[in-house]
Amino acid sequence: MDPREPTAPRRRVSIPIVVALAVLAAVIAVPVLVAAALRPVDGDRLARRLADRVVVGIADGVATDGRAADAERLAQEATTAPRLPDDVPDATYEVTPLAWSGRTDDADGARVDLTVAVDVPGTSAAAVFGKSRSAGSTRAC
Repeated sequence: MDPREPTAPRRRVSIPIVVALAVLAAVIAVPVLVAAALRPVDGDRLARRLADRVVVGIADGVATDGRAADAERLAQEATTAPRLPDDVPDATYEVTPLAWSGRTDDADGARVDLTVAVDVPGTSAAAVFGKSRSAGSTRAC
């Protein structure tokens, strides 16, 4: 290209247009973020997560024990001393054995069928922008 040839003029985006677009983005984003932050926590979803954590805690307790045990003992331990999440202190838990069979040192292993019930009470926000939570419950097998 010959430097003496005229080139097409460059387009400049004016500063007011850029500022207007930034303000428009902020006007849209701020209410969406505020609405998401003020939405109450779903109590049923929280209860399901807590029930899953109880099951994992029970399974971890069996896996790290290392001793051979019969399923009846495992079912008893699961109901009398389950590892419960402590980050939701007002939640209530109930672990109920349904059936059990075998031993951990058997070829098929031990099998314990449990029901884990979790109830989470609803809470209202204590402050203007505080979190609230709907009541929820679940029963997992």
